[in-house]
Amino acid sequence: MRGDGLYRIPKSPFWYYRLKENGRWRGVSTKTTSYQDAKRLRRKALQDQEEGRLPEGEIARWPFERAAVQYMQKAATRLRPNSLKKELSFLMRPRKSFGRVPCERITAMHIQELQAGMKNDGCKATYNNLVLGATRRVLRFAKTWRRIRDDVTRLSERDNKPVARVLQADEKKRLFAVARSNPNWTTVYAAALIAASTSSRAADLRSLRWSDIDLFEKVMTIPDSKSEAGKRRIPLNADAMLACGILLDRATKLGIAGSECYVFAACEHLRIDGTRPQKTWRSA
Repeated sequence: MRGDGLYRIPKSPFWYYRLKENGRWRGVSTKTTSYQDAKRLRRKALQDQEEGRLPEGEIARWPFERAAVQYMQKAATRLRPNSLKKELSFLMRPRKSFGRVPCERITAMHIQELQAGMKNDGCKATYNNLVLGATRRVLRFAKTWRRIRDDVTRLSERDNKPVARVLQADEKKRLFAVARSNPNWTTVYAAALIAASTSSRAADLRSLRWSDIDLFEKVMTIPDSKSEAGKRRIPLNADAMLACGILLDRATKLGIAGSECYVFAACEHLRIDGTRPQKTWRSA
């Protein structure tokens, strides 16, 4: 090895240098036969390593697909099943796009091509950014995101169309009158009443058990939420009490009104299971 850290190996025309990763030295090819270019590349690599921009460790050399699998296994210890399922779906496109590329070789161009492809397919900016977020988390897990983060930008989610508007009193009255008219809509009708009266999230409602609702005190407790601020006690107004009464009557008839049963119980193949919560409102 020369005094400048460059060396050659038999049967290779390229210059090499060594980098220390996790306490171990690793030989790195400059992929150039030019001594001056090799010297410049080594100097840049040492600077990148010192400033934390160089990938480190074995995972950085894994293909993105393998790193994503390992990341999901680690994420499973802290994410809810629904969140884990969403994260997995957001990773489908990047795994298909550059799944075989080692994480340390993924560039901003790979990410930009992924974003452009989703945009051309008609995906909304919000979804595009969710996919980018999942991709970023895998690359951060592999310690390779930092070197490209400044060259990757999220898409603007601003839209000229209004996201939503508040229903007028007569519109709200008509909406709930129609929802109440069909017995098959009882569950989602009651859920809508509670949501409108308490500002609860859909996930908040699905996690409710009968032990979380005190009809005498007219209070509902949100026991589980994605944030500490989401765990709260909410007073129940007349509409929310009406909805809880409808649900309790239904649960009593079905034999799933025990304190540990879910208010919005799972129903698959016409079989209702009070020990499990609904996963979706699609069939409610």
